Amino acid sequence: MKKCTFCGKESSDEMEVCPYDEQPLIPLPRARTPSAEVPRRSPAVAPQPPPQKSNHMPGLAAIAFIAAVLVVLLIAAGLLLPAWARAKQRTNEIKCASNLRVIGHAVRVYSADNKGILSATLLEMKSELGHPDVLGCPSSPKFRHQSGWDGPYTWSETNISYEYLVPRRVYNDVTNQVVVHCPIHGFDLMGDGTVRMNSSDKK
Repeated sequence: MKKCTFCGKESSDEMEVCPYDEQPLIPLPRARTPSAEVPRRSPAVAPQPPPQKSNHMPGLAAIAFIAAVLVVLLIAAGLLLPAWARAKQRTNEIKCASNLRVIGHAVRVYSADNKGILSATLLEMKSELGHPDVLGCPSSPKFRHQSGWDGPYTWSETNISYEYLVPRRVYNDVTNQVVVHCPIHGFDLMGDGTVRMNSSDKK
């Protein structure tokens, strides 16, 4: 196709001048046909090696962790058990001294009710003692906790933890003497009611 340079109308390629105004024609540029797009190639990806299998069994890590935890617990137990044993011993000593003070009070009350004469045995002071547990040192293998004197455990002079040293004595004669002795802790109950302990404890 050609185009008139004056009127701008188009004419066929065989004509040299415009049929409308006889002006020269110039050929029109041909439309370019779209070329087929060349598909782009994706970049080549290097093949990945297959995953290697671990030589370690999955259970070994768990076993090692459990073993480490057990070691830590054993170390902690080794450190805490001695401290726990000392605390328990200290508690038993305090309870033993408290028992002796209760017995000392019972001794004074009994002597006051019996013209200054002490009892023949500790069991004769049941009403003054109040509870049978005071006759048992908590560290003694003989000690059995009882709810009262009528419990299933039978008290006698052989299963009492403490040693009664002044049976049938005059109370005024033993105020400065040892009345009851604990053979386990070495504590002494004096006639005046004080407790002498072989430690830094106060009476």
